[in-house]
Amino acid sequence: MFISVVIPTYNRKPILEKCLKALEKQQLNDDIISNYEIVLVDDGSTDGTLEWLQENKKNFLMFVLFLKII
Repeated sequence: MFISVVIPTYNRKPILEKCLKALEKQQLNDDIISNYEIVLVDDGSTDGTLEWLQENKKNFLMFVLFLKII
């Protein structure tokens, strides 16, 4: 099974950092979940979330899509 984890965010950079790091550390049961993706949806954050994501996206292997809503 393939799953998508959708994370909405707005000015929650510290929490988002912890969340993404925790998701990367997850150990999946390959018999149940073959793979997953992380989809981030930002609602116009002004706390540096966008900049942090751009600088660190290479550190998160499953991070595939980032949507900015303005």
